[in-house]
Amino acid sequence: MRVYDFINLSNVKHLLEIGFNDSYDCDEFKERIDIINILLKKYGLKLETTFIDANTEPEYRWSVKMERSE
Repeated sequence: MRVYDFINLSNVKHLLEIGFNDSYDCDEFKERIDIINILLKKYGLKLETTFIDANTEPEYRWSVKMERSE
């Protein structure tokens, strides 16, 4: 197995915020995160997402943070 330097994360403090103008695209994004987490599991990582209820555009937003999985 090959180990990449970018996988050796010690502490990620920055959140990524992704916004969608369409609820369908927003739902599709969440489903894809589950697939990505399956792939990241062997590296002991996962993407943690939180839905942000926004009153401004883009209306549908997710914050995304990479964490170590247990």
